[in-house]
Amino acid sequence: MGAGKDYRVLRDLLVEREDETATMSAGITSARERAGACVVVVGAAGIGKTRLLDEARWMAADADMRVLSARGAHLERGYAFGLVRQLFEGALRRADAAERERWLSGAAAVAGRLLAGADGEQQSEMSLLHSLFWLTANVCQEGPVLLVVDDLHWADEPSLRFLAYLQQRLYDMPLFIAAATRPSDPSAAMDLLDFVLTHPECRILQPKPLSPQAVGVVLTEILGESPKPTLLSACHAAAAGNPLLVKEVARALASERDDSAIEVDDVRLRDIGTKAVSRRVSIELRRLSPTARRVAEAVAVLGGHADPRHVAAVTALDWAQADRALNELGSAHILRGAGGEEAVAEFVHPLVRSAVYEQMDPSERIRCHLAAATLLTREGHRAEETASHLLCVPNLPGEHARMLRRAGTEALANGAPEAAHAYLVHALTAEITLAERLETLKDAIGVGALVDVEAGLDHLAVALRLIDDPVQVAEFVALVGLAKLLVGRAEEMTEELIAIIADLPEDCDDLRRGLEAILLDVPLVVVGFDSISQRVEMLRQLPASRTINAALLECMIAGHECYAGDARGLDRARKALAHPQMLEAATRGASASVPGYIALMLGDLREGMNAYGELVTEARRQGSMVALGLALTYRGMGWLRMGELAEAESDLREVIELHRITSMGVALPLARGLLAEVLLEKGQIDEASEVITQVSLPTSLLQDGMFFPCLHIQARILAAQGRYEAALEAAVETGKRFAVHNGGNPALVAWR
Repeated sequence: MGAGKDYRVLRDLLVEREDETATMSAGITSARERAGACVVVVGAAGIGKTRLLDEARWMAADADMRVLSARGAHLERGYAFGLVRQLFEGALRRADAAERERWLSGAAAVAGRLLAGADGEQQSEMSLLHSLFWLTANVCQEGPVLLVVDDLHWADEPSLRFLAYLQQRLYDMPLFIAAATRPSDPSAAMDLLDFVLTHPECRILQPKPLSPQAVGVVLTEILGESPKPTLLSACHAAAAGNPLLVKEVARALASERDDSAIEVDDVRLRDIGTKAVSRRVSIELRRLSPTARRVAEAVAVLGGHADPRHVAAVTALDWAQADRALNELGSAHILRGAGGEEAVAEFVHPLVRSAVYEQMDPSERIRCHLAAATLLTREGHRAEETASHLLCVPNLPGEHARMLRRAGTEALANGAPEAAHAYLVHALTAEITLAERLETLKDAIGVGALVDVEAGLDHLAVALRLIDDPVQVAEFVALVGLAKLLVGRAEEMTEELIAIIADLPEDCDDLRRGLEAILLDVPLVVVGFDSISQRVEMLRQLPASRTINAALLECMIAGHECYAGDARGLDRARKALAHPQMLEAATRGASASVPGYIALMLGDLREGMNAYGELVTEARRQGSMVALGLALTYRGMGWLRMGELAEAESDLREVIELHRITSMGVALPLARGLLAEVLLEKGQIDEASEVITQVSLPTSLLQDGMFFPCLHIQARILAAQGRYEAALEAAVETGKRFAVHNGGNPALVAWR
């Protein structure tokens, strides 16, 4: 056999991918015609996903399109909006002042602050998604854009939500989204990824393994001549047609052979195929200089797009030494883009990076991560960038816990509570003082309640074991609100709240009112706690107070009066909702405000609809998805009562669509029930019946949850279907259910 060709020529080789290439070309054309398109390449590692994305890049470059690229990395999955930052930060940095001003104008300004890492008011995820959409739209105003995202299975959740949000608005944008993902990965956010993949406008490409003929083409390129049939067959079987593994098997053979013909050993080839990447990396690294090996390990630790200057710093090499090592790794086809201070060092494939990382000595891995964290801190990088390395360090030194708390604050401000929670949990593993531990627990409780109720309650339990001051205890318990109710621990919660309220000193009136508001919410949602409603009379007698906690308590009292049909609830709700901080509190998720809004709408429909209109507007502005979901649900109820069926259907369907991006909690079943009623009013009985079946209605009166509106809607649907006995049974069940919540107001549920 003759001498083999340089392995790097294969980046230009694309075999048996004509259909996929045509789809990419069609996406480019669509974007140029202002008809947005989305294509996701789905396949196993090594099947050629990245190569197809490269093809799309070259097509876009030929068409003079702007290309924005990002690549997921396992290390950065917890870094909020990490992929989004990759997409836009470089473009903004390279843009001139006039371009940046145009791109970040209007609603895109919030995205500018996120990408600049500027401190500012905490933003909800929805407001950031909205702003990032407008940044994308502004960039697209200047010409068609290709947005490339590789390794989507390692994307952080906020970035995935951005892609999902962007997909909904693609139809008239000069934008082509080309992405790639593995079909399943245990670390992937599968719900969000499935949402992206199942969007009606998303075209899925699933490249097939190479045929024996295509494998022959690859072998010829590497080995320099056509392989014998026996070798071709053995290589195809060993690599199962996977392009990357075919190349690695061929490369391994080329490196081992002498001038004589290769003896085909099926067992040996199969072993090479299954271990091709790690084996090749191990062999290549042994051939390289010790300095190159150190540099490869540093790049593996620093992530998918390492700054060469950081590589030099982590390895304690001077720039000339590091640059020579980077070029050496590039020549060995371990890295690409290596060499030069302005370059970005990255591995030729994630599997290569994984092989280098996994072969590192564990103590050296930890040392490199700590060195990287120290370097990024010294250079003033975002706390989250530093934290991504600290998460990889067990038994964290105490001085790094403060950085993790900062990262948690940063992530929360950027609308990424999941990442914030991960940072705080790791900070709690460090050796820190009691005061620092309590402050960290306080943060973790609040964030945990947003992403994992059980985890938030676990943090609370730890904190309560560390304190005995009744005021501190009350402040910590107030952080979780109704969390215990949501996980079936209502009895424990009510006993705890009653005891804590009783233990509070007299001068803690405002804290007491806040806890009473939480307590009064229980009988409106959970059965068997009607005795708590007896506290309402006592709480009515409290002297007037202008605090937001006092106003929230008044909302809860108004809610109880509304359930009972007490006319005093309307005026009480009006006064409480007029509090200057109420709109902000409601938007930020204060559940005690909800009964006040309901009472106002039931007492004065138009006034209530105006209030809900303001709440919807503010929730959209702040991007509070949960508050928006609740506001749209109850405004949908109002539209329904006004006979405005189109508006009602629009609001309620938006809630259901929002649930695909983030959990809508208690709003979802009610929104579905009300949508079923809208469809019933439109005469679409079968469609209404199908929607109501999506609500898990109780099989027992003892089940917790505010089910009576949906039970009432089910009764109406059954009656419309002529199933009168079943309808009567459902109506009576509605009345029983309403009664166990101390309800009797037909304005809320006219079950009779």
